[in-house]
Amino acid sequence: MMKTLIYFHGFQSGAGTATVGRFRRCLPDWRVEAPDIPQDPLEALSFLRALCAELRPDVVLGTSLGAFYAHQMVGYRRIAVNPALHLSEMPEILHVGQYHYLQPRLNGETTFEITDEIIRHFREAEQRQWDHLRDRDGRAEPILGFFGTRDTTVDCRSDFEQHYGTACTASFDGEHRMTDRIVSEVLAPAVRTLA
Repeated sequence: MMKTLIYFHGFQSGAGTATVGRFRRCLPDWRVEAPDIPQDPLEALSFLRALCAELRPDVVLGTSLGAFYAHQMVGYRRIAVNPALHLSEMPEILHVGQYHYLQPRLNGETTFEITDEIIRHFREAEQRQWDHLRDRDGRAEPILGFFGTRDTTVDCRSDFEQHYGTACTASFDGEHRMTDRIVSEVLAPAVRTLA
């Protein structure tokens, strides 16, 4: 039976990102699913949990903001790449205003708006992102964190390691955005190993 990977994109991105195509090329024997994620993080978490419950993926992988969501998908094998765990503390990225998607969404939308309420919801979601670790019954859930050695956009490695441990983390030679090489040489093999 074909295994399933769900990919969670980053901020300003969508299901049509080139990273999805890279995973489909590198994992031709896998079903690779990728949704357009809502901008409000509380809505996004609810949507993504329901999607995972429906599709029952073998691996959930997210990059940047998508990694913030992926690490909270309790009960699934997860990979978090350059996770943006504190976006509400980065006003240079997240602020009130109109934004353009890096590529059109599946529904054709090209812009979106961030409001004060959405930023407040990011703060709430960030404060609760580790709750699943307090509630677990002592079992270690499979998760891997990958961090680009030249990522100047987000640096949340110490926070990730504080909660999941250093044994779950690895570095790769790269920046914040994914390239063909990173997907083919680092992430696709990790997906196969974790599954």
